[in-house]
Amino acid sequence: MSLIGSIALILLCSVFGTAGLTVLRSMLDRRKQKTPALPGVGMPKLLRPAPYRTPGELAERPFKEVADRSVDENGLVRGVFTPAKRQVEIVREWTNKFLWNFGEEDFRRVLATIPEWPDKGAVALVLVPYLPTVKETYKTLWELASEQQDSFLWDQRRDVSVLGSLVGASMLRWELIDLRANRDCSTEDVESDGTLPDAGILAAMALHPEWVRRMDGKAVPYVRLSGYRTVHKYRSSGKRISEVYVPHVFVRHERRWKWGRSGIIPIYGSHKCVEIRLEATGISAKQMEYAIPVFHKEP
Repeated sequence: MSLIGSIALILLCSVFGTAGLTVLRSMLDRRKQKTPALPGVGMPKLLRPAPYRTPGELAERPFKEVADRSVDENGLVRGVFTPAKRQVEIVREWTNKFLWNFGEEDFRRVLATIPEWPDKGAVALVLVPYLPTVKETYKTLWELASEQQDSFLWDQRRDVSVLGSLVGASMLRWELIDLRANRDCSTEDVESDGTLPDAGILAAMALHPEWVRRMDGKAVPYVRLSGYRTVHKYRSSGKRISEVYVPHVFVRHERRWKWGRSGIIPIYGSHKCVEIRLEATGISAKQMEYAIPVFHKEP
């Protein structure tokens, strides 16, 4: 028991005697009954951390820079990416669950047209489901991506709308995306001539969750979704103001805290969680921690 608790107990006993001590014990007993016997029981889902590994526990090189397209013991390509056929299975499951308008002919087509995985380690093969509207694609893929981490999420999308996207029709499409391109560049620095993916990055987050968990802004950069433009509308001094931003994804590896009997304690003891954030920044912003992914072009 802490010093403050001991002093409070002495004062309570001196003022109320044995009756006060009985009341205190009764309160403590009820509190113990309400405390979950196992860590995490009764906690909101958003506070339950995803499996976490420190950068030192990850592979020495985040992306294997070899022509290795084989699947490892964890069922991943290069230790990071979900194999193509498994991606098709996952998208098929999403289609059945959310009643998307993709039929067997669509899935036969994508299975028959799987591209060869490039040799470059940071290039991901992604099966992107484009839904009927840009906003629906943007919102749904973000939610699917965030669910993969089972972590506390923060999403700054209030008063933000999507202005444009590469594709606005309902379709399934394979995309090869270089996830480590254009570090320390602004959106203005990168030509937007159809080479900037948008929904493909969100789909990559949903289909390649291990890639998201490894984002640290160093070995594995965070990403800007420069194929999108968002508008933040607000009032200032009675005037309506609209500012154009670019969405970006930021990942934070940290402990989550809660109030405990001995003060503030980390959830699940020594475990940590992955917190992913969908935020927005100016089109002229540039940081070494961020990449602006582009479609991969064969040399």
